Amino acid sequence: MTVRESLAGFYSEPQIRYLPQVLEEIDNGQIIIPKFQRPLVWPKEMRLALLDSILEGIPIGTVMLWRTRSGEISVKERLGPFLLPRPDKSAPVRQYLLDGEQRLTTLYFALIGAQQSDRDSEETDEPPEAFQVYYDLRGKSFVTRDDLEAVLPHHLSLTDMLQGSRLVKFQRSLFSQRRTGKHGHERYADADDLVSLSDEVADAFRQYKFPTVPVTSENLELVTRTFQRVNSQHVTMSEVHMVNALTWSSSFDLFDRLQEMKQGSFAELGWGDIEDQTVLRVCKIALGVAVYDDDSEAVGVALKKQPDVLREVEAHICDAARFLRAKCSIRAPDLVPYTAQIVLLAAAFRERHEPDDDVLERLRDWLWFTTYTETFQRQMSESRFSQLLDDVRSLATGDMLVPPRGKVPAKRPLPRFDFRHARARGVALLMARYQPRPPSAPLKEVTQAHCSRLLAEHRNRAMAQLVTSTMAKKPAVSSSPGARVLVRPESVGAMRRLLSTEHPPGEFLASHVISPEAYRAFRDGDYETFVRRREDQLNRLEDEHFQVLLRHLYPTLGGKANL
Repeated sequence: MTVRESLAGFYSEPQIRYLPQVLEEIDNGQIIIPKFQRPLVWPKEMRLALLDSILEGIPIGTVMLWRTRSGEISVKERLGPFLLPRPDKSAPVRQYLLDGEQRLTTLYFALIGAQQSDRDSEETDEPPEAFQVYYDLRGKSFVTRDDLEAVLPHHLSLTDMLQGSRLVKFQRSLFSQRRTGKHGHERYADADDLVSLSDEVADAFRQYKFPTVPVTSENLELVTRTFQRVNSQHVTMSEVHMVNALTWSSSFDLFDRLQEMKQGSFAELGWGDIEDQTVLRVCKIALGVAVYDDDSEAVGVALKKQPDVLREVEAHICDAARFLRAKCSIRAPDLVPYTAQIVLLAAAFRERHEPDDDVLERLRDWLWFTTYTETFQRQMSESRFSQLLDDVRSLATGDMLVPPRGKVPAKRPLPRFDFRHARARGVALLMARYQPRPPSAPLKEVTQAHCSRLLAEHRNRAMAQLVTSTMAKKPAVSSSPGARVLVRPESVGAMRRLLSTEHPPGEFLASHVISPEAYRAFRDGDYETFVRRREDQLNRLEDEHFQVLLRHLYPTLGGKANL
């Protein structure tokens, strides 16, 4: 049988449907969203642009529906901040939405409305009001409820447009406003024009038609492959969502498995927020699939054959998380300078589940080395990643690294402070190593574990800005890492006051990497000199640490490198 013959009857001719008919089928549970679909990814601007297109009669593309007798396909019960209608179980044929989810759910939430979910959405930070849309009859534009200070009488709710009685009630209210305007003024003297415009807008949506393509098959693999091919043209389709679609079955749901990990063993270690893409990359290494090549189909095929590999991946990531906490004082995945370091450390623990102390120390040194050299800052190629993977595997088995040809990578100078930058997180970890004391108790010793907990609790806010742009007068000064200190956010004022006094404890200053010269500059109000001296000292500490790392990782070099 040829491919063409095997697909006979798979696709049907497009059917031209009215928008209200399709939305009614969604509301009745006759069109449902399979669980392998992606979450809400359209921003508000795209949702409003879609409504503009319909109002102007511009085509919005074809919608693809999968028709099957199977009732075993898991469906989404929630999308964004809303509950979805329950499937109509009495229907002999189910219709699953394959392509057009973002468009139809945008229209359903805006024109029909949906019940708000009783739990926070994990896929969008937008409130329900961001999906409640009005047409401003005066401004002639679509607006969302969260953008309005108040709903005025000339704001037509889109949920009223397709309901005849509710639209009439809205239109009557415009005339009522005209008769009872404040101070006797006829605020809605143009009520007749507004009513006519509301009819035009409502008619545009009632009469809007678009094509739907039915896909009829009982072959789930063929359907998910169709989904992948169709959606691969959309930039918003992540690799994780694509692999989820390609591997989905009634007995395996990648998203469910990822959530189990994140809410279970990962959460116990403080790693419940690890990104799905990071877990997938660890999985790709375990499956022997190229990590940085965009080949969702290859990943899907390999994972379908070895779904149990996820248990191994979970264990290796947990090993990496425990190592990072114990040896590097890193308690959360977003505090690791580079996510690729998580992936490679998990691969190291796959190579050797229980490495000895020497190996653990070298893995720690490798993390610092790759941070100082900004190894992952440039775009990663598969060949470059393979070399780095070989390096961590060598370290895991107790071997030394082979010096690269040419120059050894040099430590990069400190950039301006931005906690999103890997080097900024590296500076935070470096400061934590010196166990900075709180200004409220400058003689009290603290542990590095205490400092790592401070970072995990407050993230970037723990790196408080001691010298602000108002104090320094120059943005370049206040944006320097020398202007930051590791303290509780509410303690930065107390620290400024302490540094303005005579003779603060020397142990306190040393714990914050503040030299006597830098302290005197701060006390005298010379904040530019304070920041410059402190940044120089941070760079020197990094330089000294970097030389130690070279001796440990590349002993044949004798610790020599260009800085």
